[in-house]
Amino acid sequence: MFLLCALAACTPAIPARAAAVARQVYVRQGLGVGALRIKFGGRNKRKGVHPEHFKKASGGLVRHILQQFESVGFVEKHTGVKGGRRITPAGQKDMDLIAGRVQTELQQF
Repeated sequence: MFLLCALAACTPAIPARAAAVARQVYVRQGLGVGALRIKFGGRNKRKGVHPEHFKKASGGLVRHILQQFESVGFVEKHTGVKGGRRITPAGQKDMDLIAGRVQTELQQF
């Protein structure tokens, strides 16, 4: 979200995915790339005669988003048994401030 959009070729989907990844790590501490790939995966949307099958999302984008959040200081590597990432106190504070600001803007709207 921060360094991801530094280039001019940033699509609107990348900041939305980055915000969704940040929210998922905020809600469930210890999520890693594999769990987020499953979370953001989907089905084959073909309209043919074959049944749809679940596929995991791309891991490269999720990994890059988590690395960018680590470089800013929003998340850190979890020291638990399974690993993953967890939100830092500074990241939690920033996300709480953003959520409060969005809530007041929605009430004014």
